[in-house]
Amino acid sequence: MDILNWLQIDRQILGLMRLTDDKDKLYEDVKNVFKWNDSQVEAAVKPLIERWDWHSMHKEEKPVKKKRATKTTKKAPAKKAKATKKKS
Repeated sequence: MDILNWLQIDRQILGLMRLTDDKDKLYEDVKNVFKWNDSQVEAAVKPLIERWDWHSMHKEEKPVKKKRATKTTKKAPAKKAKATKKKS
């Protein structure tokens, strides 16, 4: 594993925060990714949860209702008459 600075670690944790809406699952994922103990995970994740307002990040998400695809009512363009070759 490469040596990461705290900015890179925060970026990875924020990515996990966006994907996970369960706090326990988030802590478990961070613990597994960085091979940290519980106190290290708490020290790294708790400030980010408060700073980035993680709880409201997942409250406002609503599934996007997609519009149903329909056929267009336009007519297909008329075929052009083929040019005929003149026999000489």
